[in-house]
Amino acid sequence: MTAPGETAASASPRVPAAFEGGEIVISQRPSLARRFLRHRGATAGMFIFVAIVLLATIGPRVSPYDPYISDLSDQLARPGSEGHLLGADHLGRDVAGRILHGAALSLQMGFIAVAFAVVLGLLLGLPAGYFGGATDMVVMRLMDVMLAFPSILLALSIVSILGPSLNNAMIAVGISVVPVYVRLIRASALSTRELLFVEAARVIGVGHVQIMARHILPNVTAPLVVVATLGVATAIIVGAALSFLGLGAQPPTPEWGAMLSEGRGFIQTAWWMSVFPGLAIMVTVLSINLLGDGLRDMLDPRMRV
Repeated sequence: MTAPGETAASASPRVPAAFEGGEIVISQRPSLARRFLRHRGATAGMFIFVAIVLLATIGPRVSPYDPYISDLSDQLARPGSEGHLLGADHLGRDVAGRILHGAALSLQMGFIAVAFAVVLGLLLGLPAGYFGGATDMVVMRLMDVMLAFPSILLALSIVSILGPSLNNAMIAVGISVVPVYVRLIRASALSTRELLFVEAARVIGVGHVQIMARHILPNVTAPLVVVATLGVATAIIVGAALSFLGLGAQPPTPEWGAMLSEGRGFIQTAWWMSVFPGLAIMVTVLSINLLGDGLRDMLDPRMRV
């Protein structure tokens, strides 16, 4: 029931009202899922990305070819010939099978590197934004030093020190993008720590760790999810670049960047060795970028109309 003189619009906080032309207009905000589905690019990106994940999960199990075993009788077989849908490489290995196996490695590169960067970003950015002062100064000066180097150059330097391998490449890519997440989390923490509910938590004696975990971190989640989603695409590209240069996955590992490196010497005689892994990288990165754009529009308060 509503109090005397109270309208239905004022009694329901979930239904915003606007005054237009002398009349009260009731408008219902669309749900988060509905706003996401309205974004055609994001919907397409989601379906493509889900398909890629399914192929990376199921494809290697149903592929009739082992990505590591050579068969010189099928050397440089053209696409569609002798059972090779996307052709064979210079050692007779099926390109389609190697791309399916490489999908899991490239996705691992993106997600593990970003997860590593997010964890470090939270450990450094939350205290810097919440406490400020000397803690903030030390953390941000360290991030400024890291930002002085391009991310790809920093990743190259780190993996050169650690040694060329897929795991070291993941660590290097994660460290190279840490400043992005530290600055984002710090900015969100700076704006949130001054809000009334945080002040109220301090007054009643809630500890600093609990305030950061229960009150500040939830307000950081929305922008962090968007940036992390787009960061996965960047991590895949940087990881493929490291493998292309010989600092990431090592032969005969069927990683997309390594496959591009192997195929560059046969670009005129066996174009499919480079074109199809390149298309796999492009489609995966495009789908993640479209998905990230949709998440940004869905979580941005300015888009909630």
